[in-house]
Amino acid sequence: MARENGRSRRRHERIKPGKFLSCPLGELMDVSVSGLRLSCTGKPPVEPKQRLSLTINSQYQKISLEGQVVRVVRKGFRRYEISMRFVDMTPQKEQVVENLARHGYYERQARGPRPAQPAGAAGDAGASAGQARSAGASESSASVDTTIEDPYWTLGVPRDATDEAIKQAYRDMARKYHPDVCKDANSNPMFNRIGEAYALLKDPDKRRTYDQTVRG
Repeated sequence: MARENGRSRRRHERIKPGKFLSCPLGELMDVSVSGLRLSCTGKPPVEPKQRLSLTINSQYQKISLEGQVVRVVRKGFRRYEISMRFVDMTPQKEQVVENLARHGYYERQARGPRPAQPAGAAGDAGASAGQARSAGASESSASVDTTIEDPYWTLGVPRDATDEAIKQAYRDMARKYHPDVCKDANSNPMFNRIGEAYALLKDPDKRRTYDQTVRG
C-alpha cells in the first residue's frame, strides 16, 4: 500500500521545468509523469479532447509523446491555460519524462564503475581501446543519422531489447498508428517515426553503430 501511495504521489507531482525546457504549443508551466500544463497567448492551438503528438525540447535532448487535451481555460485577455495528459505511457517513459523535467536530459545508459587496472596498464589499455574503436568503425559500413528521435524511445523498448521484442513493438505500434486505422491528424508523422526507428534497430550493423555513437 505504501508503495502504491508513493507511486501515486509521484504521478501527480508537478515539476516546474525552468527555462531549459520548451514545447512548441506554448510556455510550459509544469510537467508530471502523467501530463503537463502550459499557457499560450492568442487563439489556443488545440481543443478539449483533441489527441495529438507533442514534443518537449531541452537544450540537450527532445522527446515526442502522445497526449490528449483535458481542458482549455481562459485566464485573461488573450491568455489561455492548457492541461494535457500523456497517453500510452510506460514506466520507462515516465522515468524519461521525470528526468527531462528535472535535469533537462535523460540518462541514455547506466555506467558502472570501471574495473581496476594494474599500474602502468592504463595507457596501454586506452591505446588498445582506441585502436579497437577505429578498427570497428572502418569495418562497419553502416551509416546512421544520430540526430533522429531515440529509436528505443519511439518504440517503447529498453536498450537491451531482443530483436523479437523490437519487431513485436513495431508491429503493435504500426498497427495502432497506421493512417488507414488511426484517423488522428498526427497519425502520419507518428507512423513515419515508428518506421524510421524500426528500420534502424532491425539492422544489426546500424543498431551497433547507433549505440556506439550515441551511448559512447
